[in-house]
Amino acid sequence: MIRPEEKNVPKILLEFLVYGTEDKKPQVTRILDELQKQQSETRAAAKRMRILWYMDKGEMTDEEKKSWFLENKKCKYHIFIDPGFIIPKNYVKDCLTKIRLCENSIKNLKGYGILISENKKSQESYAEVIED
Repeated sequence: MIRPEEKNVPKILLEFLVYGTEDKKPQVTRILDELQKQQSETRAAAKRMRILWYMDKGEMTDEEKKSWFLENKKCKYHIFIDPGFIIPKNYVKDCLTKIRLCENSIKNLKGYGILISENKKSQESYAEVIED
């Protein structure tokens, strides 16, 4: 098991950040089990994704848990999952596929000279995949 505060944790493409309170333990467990099942069934997921979870007795708000995850994440992309979320069939595979398609699209935009801007006041720039 990897502790998020460890300095030499390898960076990964995608982390699923599952959180909840002790009273939601069955729902959190269901989510974790399904994510782990899908991870084991998806060859690409073994080296590209990680599942982190945080449960307490309500000492931290959901926003504080999300902030903790953001401070300790070791990934390029992340997905927050609360106890009420139902994991769809092929969710892990679909997420990894969508990330790959998104990154390929961004790389192709630059090849066509397509510029993007974040808001009206910003300067235009070539689309790029941002590395942390």
